[in-house]
Amino acid sequence: ELLCPYQSQNFTSCNPIRQESQWLKKNDALNTVHDGNNEFAKHLYNILSREPRNLIFSPISVHAILSLVSQGSANQTRAAFTDALKVSDLNLAAKSYKHIMSHLNSIKG
Repeated sequence: ELLCPYQSQNFTSCNPIRQESQWLKKNDALNTVHDGNNEFAKHLYNILSREPRNLIFSPISVHAILSLVSQGSANQTRAAFTDALKVSDLNLAAKSYKHIMSHLNSIKG
């Protein structure tokens, strides 16, 4: 029998990456953040990698923090956050991150 530390009622796979993919498919609202974060990560990496050097960064951490900070913005600043974060709805992004963090905190392992 296969033992899986990541098993829960929401997942059918022991592969954490496959589990994440299944979870995202079940939560369409999270796809906005997922897709936005991917675009944001590519854009940020292109900027950070212009100079040859060793580089480690966490695009999801930056994206999540900026999503939270954006909640206090309005007008042009809010539009700039929406554009930079590559999401169409900043409120949806914040709610999605809340759900993501709650989900990650619920995983036992």
